Amino acid sequence: GSPDFKPYPIAVTAVRELGTGGPKVADQITEALRFDFDVMQMFKLLDPKSYLADPSKEGMTAPSIKFSDWSSVGADGLVKATSQVQGNTVKTEFRFFEVGSGKEQLKKSYEGPAEQARKFAHKFANEVVLFLTSQKGPFVSQIVAVKKTKTGRELTVMDMDGKNRKAVTENGSINLLPSWARNGRDVLFTSYIRHNPNVYSISLSGGAPKLLSGERGLNTGAVMSPDGSKVALTLSRDGNSEIYVMNADGTNL
Repeated sequence: GSPDFKPYPIAVTAVRELGTGGPKVADQITEALRFDFDVMQMFKLLDPKSYLADPSKEGMTAPSIKFSDWSSVGADGLVKATSQVQGNTVKTEFRFFEVGSGKEQLKKSYEGPAEQARKFAHKFANEVVLFLTSQKGPFVSQIVAVKKTKTGRELTVMDMDGKNRKAVTENGSINLLPSWARNGRDVLFTSYIRHNPNVYSISLSGGAPKLLSGERGLNTGAVMSPDGSKVALTLSRDGNSEIYVMNADGTNL
């Protein structure tokens, strides 16, 4: 918010694939890293076309990097990474360098199923934000949204960059106005499953929706309190819309 704020210029090289069989994974990690640093306003992601250095010929350690080439294109920070796929497992290594000092400031390794490769990139981007600001980064957050279908509206959950989409509801009805429970594992929403707009909660791990409010008329717009103990919602039980509060389990309206 400062009037003299200037974004932090950062270069993110293409992830280097070690071995064979995993260029697609390396590309996914590169895409995720560049998305994160591009979408956050505290960073200025430098165009890879502007790079003077050839990242494919540089190593992963400070002595192997010609930092003058990176400072010449305006970079203050430099991110490099490698990935290696073995079967369905991917091993990744990420490094963050300060260009001005020529020092490696962060080094993190992650290993797991190949489908989590993008998540590893988001985790490391969070580490860079934490290092530079002492605040947690937002990149492993998820978004819950409404998706139009042939039969109505369904809820879907996705990573912050829109990838790894998974269905939350598949009931063929109209599901609207999702909001997160404080535990990050459940979602509150309005649904016409029973032909009336009622408020339900559902777990991202699966299972049937739980009815929280099924009063006559509107039951909609549910939002949980910061401490997770209460839910505020709109009801029209008396003929006009009013705001009510109830316990998180639907009792004590």
